[in-house]
Amino acid sequence: MFVCGPTVQDHLHVGHAKTYTAYDLLARLLTHLGYSVTFVMNITDVDDKIFYGAKASGKSVSAYVKFYTSSFLEDMKRLGVNTVTSYEKASDYVDIMVEQVRTLIKKGHAYVSGSNVYFDVNSFPSYGRLSHESKVELALKPVDLATGKKSPLDFLLWREGEDDEPGWSTEWGRGKPGWHIEDTAISIKNFGAQYDIHGGAHELIYPHHEAEIAQAESLTGVSPFVRYWVHTGLLTTEGKKMSKSEGNVVRLRDVLDKYGADSLRFYIFQSHYRVDSIFDELELESAHQRLLDLRERISEEVSEVSYRQKGELLPRDKLSAELLGPLLDDLNTPLLWRRVEHLSKSMGSLPQNKQVRAVLSLGLVSSLTGVDFLGMDSSNKGTESCTQLCK
Repeated sequence: MFVCGPTVQDHLHVGHAKTYTAYDLLARLLTHLGYSVTFVMNITDVDDKIFYGAKASGKSVSAYVKFYTSSFLEDMKRLGVNTVTSYEKASDYVDIMVEQVRTLIKKGHAYVSGSNVYFDVNSFPSYGRLSHESKVELALKPVDLATGKKSPLDFLLWREGEDDEPGWSTEWGRGKPGWHIEDTAISIKNFGAQYDIHGGAHELIYPHHEAEIAQAESLTGVSPFVRYWVHTGLLTTEGKKMSKSEGNVVRLRDVLDKYGADSLRFYIFQSHYRVDSIFDELELESAHQRLLDLRERISEEVSEVSYRQKGELLPRDKLSAELLGPLLDDLNTPLLWRRVEHLSKSMGSLPQNKQVRAVLSLGLVSSLTGVDFLGMDSSNKGTESCTQLCK
């Protein structure tokens, strides 16, 4: 599984949390079902926004990147995203990107224009199949307005750099890679010509994911490049996606300081991962209180005998079909939460043996969702994946 990671130009915001918790949940569920999950996330540390941000801050690019990369990894750990096998920095793959661009030129899928290199979309007949739009329709929203392109749809593989910017020397001139080729280089290097799942917010379908498909399949000749595309909705405020450019960012670390990861994940999973949702701190506060009430109710209704079973709360075979069902149905977390609340309200009337079973089920729900219902810090349990933080 490959998921598009952040451009390390600022601290994470709550919109990032909506995306990354969805794939963390998916990886936990797949691991529970018996799959061996290799989960790679890229870190974009080669980008104009980083250069301009470093320049404005008075820091070197390397110091700027190091600071925000550390911030990202710290926030992910605090959020309880512990299923990522490795975080891969784009800057470590530039040599591979250059070689991929060379190959695309040799195969007739790319051309040099000045010191830029563009992918020739007309050389890839199925361009647009992921977004279900024709090239005529996509031409109405060109990816950039650069001159020297054969077609408005053609996108940059390599771009000319300014003299004072970080860059790499190639036969086309000194410059830096385009955004799309970064992910293609990382994913092919780690997974080969084809792999199972690619994730990211739905705004990346075009042009980013369409470009990845075109690049990869043109390079390898293998189709499909990715078997399953899984896209999340956006988190919005005042009708706009949460982003630094919109000026409507709510920093993730500030929310974690105030509410903690359990409450934030409980709040995020009240909406389906594919649906755009509106960030509302009043609703987050309400979710926080609901989670506290759930814990108290469970604590009051579960017998002392049940609590002696704490060491057995996470076996994989104890989650009832009723609770597991919503997760198997496209990660339907809103339905899952309704069933958890219903179960918690009925536990006091259950026989003791069924209370134990209910606690076991809730323990596994905690481990899969990273939301601690039982005071066990379950966000760090329930997965066999390791986390390899980049240096």
